[in-house]
Amino acid sequence: MTKVFIAGHGRMSSSGAVAVPTGVTVTWAVPPRYNGSGGLSRALLSKAYEGWAGTTGAGSPYYEHFLCPDLAGIMVTKGEALASADWDGASTYLLQPRLKFTVTLTSIITYLKKKLGTPLEIYWTCCRSPVGLPSYRIRLYSEGRVTDEPAEGNLVADPGTLFGPITKPGKKPANRREAFDFPTGKSAVCITDIDGGVTMIRKSEAAISQQISWPGVHEASNAVVGAKGSKEF
Repeated sequence: MTKVFIAGHGRMSSSGAVAVPTGVTVTWAVPPRYNGSGGLSRALLSKAYEGWAGTTGAGSPYYEHFLCPDLAGIMVTKGEALASADWDGASTYLLQPRLKFTVTLTSIITYLKKKLGTPLEIYWTCCRSPVGLPSYRIRLYSEGRVTDEPAEGNLVADPGTLFGPITKPGKKPANRREAFDFPTGKSAVCITDIDGGVTMIRKSEAAISQQISWPGVHEASNAVVGAKGSKEF
């Protein structure tokens, strides 16, 4: 079974559900409306922690997610984490954002199906904080311990008060380019044709542990992310 781990900054929409396509599953690091943390992502990638938050199967709905730009220095730590685990090196990949592009999960799935075929297991290790709404919690990992804490700087509200449950797929999002704020405080182009907008490396390749392999945003542009513990994604 081919596995693709997605790492980087992440956001999710609060409406417009789409369905996971046939032959694909998506497994999440944190529940909807949660922020994640770099420690949690690395722990999941390295198998130091295996408490994934749930899986959405083929035909089931999810709200659109956005993979947003990250720092090269952070991305290489995710590559090192994946390389250290006993995942099958030939059939396991790490996919991360490239430069200042923001891409949708829907477009990533389409891209991966074309590149790798199905069946396909996708693992979203990023935040799932809702665009334009307060996050519910942040999930942290440190020294073998996982904790859920209020997201500092955001209102703490029960998830059900933010927006309702995902019940059924709606219309597929339009194929469009749009500006949208990602966590480093800059604007990025959101693209649906993502070839060139992401970097994907197989676990068995030495390049996965080299910072030069992961072109990201400049270190100086990493401004406040806005959630406790979330600076180290």
